[in-house]
Amino acid sequence: MNAEQIRAKILDGIASVGAAKLNYLSGLNYISGVTVEVAENRITATRGGSENISIAFEKLNSIANNLATGNAVNVDAVFQGSGNARSALETILAHLPNIGFLPANKSPNTGPKKIVWFDDEIHPIGQVFDACELMQNRAVIATGVPTHSDVNKVSGLLIDIVKQFLDCAGTAFIHVDRTAAQRMISCLLSKRFLIATGLAGSGKTKLSQALAEWLTPKRATSTDPSPHFALVPVGADWTGNDNLVGYPNGLDALSYNSKPALELILHAKDHSEVPHFLILDEMNLSHVERYFADILSAMESEAAIPLHQDEKRTANGREIPNAIVLPPNLFIIGTVNVDETTYMFSPKVLDRANVIEFRMEAEEIEAFLEAPKAVRLGELNGKGASFGPNFVAAAADKSRAIPEVVKDKFKEEMLLFFKLLQEHHAEFGYRTSYEAGRFMHFYKELGGYADNDATWFDAAMDAVIVQKLLPKLHGSRTKLEGLLWALGYACAADWGKMSAAEFQVACLEAGEAQNESKYSPEAVNDALKGAEARYPLSFDKILRMYRKLVRDQFVTFAEA
Repeated sequence: MNAEQIRAKILDGIASVGAAKLNYLSGLNYISGVTVEVAENRITATRGGSENISIAFEKLNSIANNLATGNAVNVDAVFQGSGNARSALETILAHLPNIGFLPANKSPNTGPKKIVWFDDEIHPIGQVFDACELMQNRAVIATGVPTHSDVNKVSGLLIDIVKQFLDCAGTAFIHVDRTAAQRMISCLLSKRFLIATGLAGSGKTKLSQALAEWLTPKRATSTDPSPHFALVPVGADWTGNDNLVGYPNGLDALSYNSKPALELILHAKDHSEVPHFLILDEMNLSHVERYFADILSAMESEAAIPLHQDEKRTANGREIPNAIVLPPNLFIIGTVNVDETTYMFSPKVLDRANVIEFRMEAEEIEAFLEAPKAVRLGELNGKGASFGPNFVAAAADKSRAIPEVVKDKFKEEMLLFFKLLQEHHAEFGYRTSYEAGRFMHFYKELGGYADNDATWFDAAMDAVIVQKLLPKLHGSRTKLEGLLWALGYACAADWGKMSAAEFQVACLEAGEAQNESKYSPEAVNDALKGAEARYPLSFDKILRMYRKLVRDQFVTFAEA
């Protein structure tokens, strides 16, 4: 924002403070009865319940000019001296939702206390927010190459994100357990494209909306449209990207027909510290590759998506560039239902996403029927916005590596599954390996595990298998039966007494046998005798896929 916009926003905020009691940053006094007297060009307030304070707009204008530079501002320096008016204005400003407070001599602030402006609201009005960590992350977001200390700080700030989200989700009647929330957030941090598939009405879209509502800045009322996320229903007639990024107006050489998705992308570009969410509902009602190909390519190559070739075109009062690059603070979530009206995803799409499946258990339905309540997304409005800048910084950080404590185990497991899949021409490449490693990193960080603790590995590896490796499997019984036998046994059995090579040979021989043996998923399930499989999520999915394969002679991940 420029200085004039900041000044106007500050005056609006001050007018909203009203009769609220605002404590001095020092805690030694308070301000109340704040009013904006436009005709008098001043702000008035009462100090300590009795002393009247008057602050000239001239001082506010000077502070707005300094805040517009993006740098932290020392209010004392603007006033060039001390006094009650200075302390009062500093107190009022620090309580406004777009302003952060930097305590004296607290990194990255050196010297006296300061305030700093953020284009988006970072805390509720009437509260003071320590913005030191956000200021450190501004450099992280701008460069995309944080220092080691930056990484540690951002990670530390994200540890509580799952718990805080779950606490708020409960008040909004969003039904999600900790594991599902941890997986979903870890997926988005490791790769900014997530596909949510599963049973219709199981909460895929509502959960996606809930995270966007919670993590983006608060709106004046929860019914106001948000510029930070958009729910876009995919139409069955989508055959090109014009439904997402718009198209030049053929009847007017100066205008452009914009779309909600494009408006969101442009807003994300202008507000780089804030996460923005594009939720594509019923993503497979049309062929995904036809309307989404440019975005898929741009996510990987970071190349620009062309919009028009004219000197100037505008839409909704703003100039539309010739091309756009997807900003690193844009996160895309696609929801998927599978029935006779939908299309399956190609391996090209699935390879570029994490896929989370939503299922319902009888206990969950029973608990819901005991006290059914409609979801109240408005309860989440901006309550997790303070995590937003750190969420963006972590997702943009390319240096996140596989935790050292599980590095060897991760390599061993990934090689095993690569070789099993390779024998059936379904192997994965560098992209999947890299993104799986990032997921492992964030799963550990969000779980709050110590650096020498590896107890989380099996749960994280289980998620990698079911999210990144299994979704691409589809085909006939002839093609998949042997592979499902091998994968099922690998996910269920304790093969620690064999070497990885011996285990691979055993699985492949069993797969080639094409007859019922101890290696079939059904036989392995019986042998478990109620014990939990090594990778329970993955084994359960493989077992369902196998049963459908035997019944129908064909299976896909989404339908099983």
